[in-house]
Amino acid sequence: MEIDTGMAVVRWLRDVPTLMLWGGGIYSGVLVPPALRYRLEPRFRPWQVLAAATAALSVAASLPLQAAALGGLWADALTPGRLADVLFETNLGPLWVAQAVAAAALLGLSLGRLPGRTAATAVVAGLLLAGVAAGGHAAMRAGVPGLLQRGATWLHLLAAGFWLGSLPLLFPILAEAARDTHGDAVLALRRFSTVGHAAVAGVLATGAINAALVLGHASGPGGLSWTDASPYRTLLALKIACALLMTALALLNRYGFLRQWIRGDGRAMNRIRGATLTEIGLGIMAVALVAVFGLLEPG
Repeated sequence: MEIDTGMAVVRWLRDVPTLMLWGGGIYSGVLVPPALRYRLEPRFRPWQVLAAATAALSVAASLPLQAAALGGLWADALTPGRLADVLFETNLGPLWVAQAVAAAALLGLSLGRLPGRTAATAVVAGLLLAGVAAGGHAAMRAGVPGLLQRGATWLHLLAAGFWLGSLPLLFPILAEAARDTHGDAVLALRRFSTVGHAAVAGVLATGAINAALVLGHASGPGGLSWTDASPYRTLLALKIACALLMTALALLNRYGFLRQWIRGDGRAMNRIRGATLTEIGLGIMAVALVAVFGLLEPG
């Protein structure tokens, strides 16, 4: 396996669970009524532990992979000198330490039973996403443009994470809503719908800003052009297509299938579940594409 392939896999295994923990934690810890949250938390606790462990292991694996990339050989991944070079001689070192601390805290919170654990897990996951945003192409620019790009990337991750991380929670909440059409589950769905609109708009807006910042900077004085189908732009276009398909499904769910269910169409609930599952698949695919083209030279 190529070193770049290993790095892309590790990035994907870090980003997906972190996004899920952020989004699911915010939705469950803030928007879902407490009584319903307490009933649902035991079902999701094993998955939260698995997600946090996967994120922590992926962050740990990223350091030797960076050492291998620096040296150009897999053997460099376990060479103390190369590891020290990454930690102390590159900008990636302090960033990796910050990510490692956040990932360890994330795992500790998921294993514990402290009050407010869900919301605290979301906060730490959000901080880990800040570390993710500080790396990649955003790290290539200094000064105000670099800060702007890092901020836009972080907001993009937070909005996308809320959207993607909330979707798995909808399945048990939909089941609760089907049994009680006036209970906490319906309130949780309404709150998700309200915040979800903002999240979708945020994903699209910050995604457009990031694309303009990255490609505009890469294009230089000649300006932004999509005429040359470079690998970076091809994968970015596929990621945009995934986001647009997710948006279309979200709108279909909210303004089509949900209204059919409210009017008494029993089959509409299966349509909602199917569309939601497809959204999750598209979101995971989009993160995979980012993990790959994030390692490529923009242009």
